[in-house]
Amino acid sequence: MIATAVDQTKCSAVSNASPTVLTPELVYSFVEEAYKASDRFCSDKPFIVGISGAGAVGKSTLATNLARETGGTVIDLDDYLLTRDERRIIGCKTGYNPAANKIDLAGNHLRLLRERKSVVRPTYDHTTGQNGPEVTTEPSKIIIVEGVTALFDAIA
Repeated sequence: MIATAVDQTKCSAVSNASPTVLTPELVYSFVEEAYKASDRFCSDKPFIVGISGAGAVGKSTLATNLARETGGTVIDLDDYLLTRDERRIIGCKTGYNPAANKIDLAGNHLRLLRERKSVVRPTYDHTTGQNGPEVTTEPSKIIIVEGVTALFDAIA
């Protein structure tokens, strides 16, 4: 993954913001920086943005807003969770443990998207704790990866 630094005032605004206070200015600022980085570092390949953090802090909301503004593709890493039954068998109650996730599959899918190839990926239903129907995801100029495991080495 390639990351770009934004100036310290923007970083502070992001890190100190409440998950419910996602201003349009902040989203536009990030989008502008992402496009600059995409053009500068990898114009021939998609620019990948990783959003990680604890549960219920606004990762999905931020990813959805960024995708809407950029035309980007969102990869929700919750979709790569093992089913609840599978997690129970291996002793993982939550998705915070990397073993509770299909990390290698997510990493392979991101590599394919970087090569501008579509992927057929899993979905996950939090209500049932089961996998949902697979979906086809097409590459785009900006790919937004969000989830508690987004910054794990195996994903990058």
